[in-house]
Amino acid sequence: IEQSISKGTDALVVIPADSVGIVPAVEAANSAGIPLIDVNTKIDTSGGCKIETFIAVENYTAAVSVAEKLVEMLDQKGDVIILEAGAQSSVDIVAGANDTFAKYPDVNVVASQTASWNRTEAYNVTLNLLEANPGVAAIFAANDEMAMGALEAVRS
Repeated sequence: IEQSISKGTDALVVIPADSVGIVPAVEAANSAGIPLIDVNTKIDTSGGCKIETFIAVENYTAAVSVAEKLVEMLDQKGDVIILEAGAQSSVDIVAGANDTFAKYPDVNVVASQTASWNRTEAYNVTLNLLEANPGVAAIFAANDEMAMGALEAVRS
């Protein structure tokens, strides 16, 4: 954001990892007169920083839909691994998945571990989790990069 401000950017679109930690950067953009569009993670504007608009999917609800489809694909039984990331959006996604899986007695979450939104880390985490849980039927990832890392691990 600082580089964009110094270059005189006309507008910023951000997907914050931390809704509070980004506030100083938003305030700097506000001071520079650069409008900011917030995507997916709601920036804490309670201190007065301003955003033009907020665009997001409701992560919990989206995760419930995906988890329901996954349960259907598993015929309502099987062991599942969850790859998470720790940011608020991941917390909401994992909560939606866990709440959904809990409704099915034959679907068991055998591991849930962070892969930090990172494909390489997801690859390594997935390899380790598959070794520790050889009967896994599905992997639920909180984002596409972790899903791609998990896919590469499964293929290897």
